[in-house]
Amino acid sequence: MASPLGGNWEWRMTEELLDEAAIEKIYRLTRISSRLPEAETNRLKEEQAKRIALEKAAREKAEEEAKKVAEALEEAEGAAGNALKKAMNQGRKAADEAADQASEGSGSGKRT
Repeated sequence: MASPLGGNWEWRMTEELLDEAAIEKIYRLTRISSRLPEAETNRLKEEQAKRIALEKAAREKAEEEAKKVAEALEEAEGAAGNALKKAMNQGRKAADEAADQASEGSGSGKRT
């Protein structure tokens, strides 16, 4: 509200007459029209910078964790592949030995 002629603008409404929604709306309008006091503007800029830094740190941490998981997965796949190769070689060796024993057993019998 305007004060009498010749005076400066002055707020004449008491806090009790404003509800939280009205206070937030006035604050938002003051902020978007660049009418906040410098200290409040600086505080908002600092909060935004902190929020951006936290988001960046969280993103970097998530990327690092994803990289670790991918490396562990590659290592596990490699170990599984090696174990499979070893098992296949052991199976082939056992099959070869069984085949050798079978051929020795059939050829060693004497006929009378």
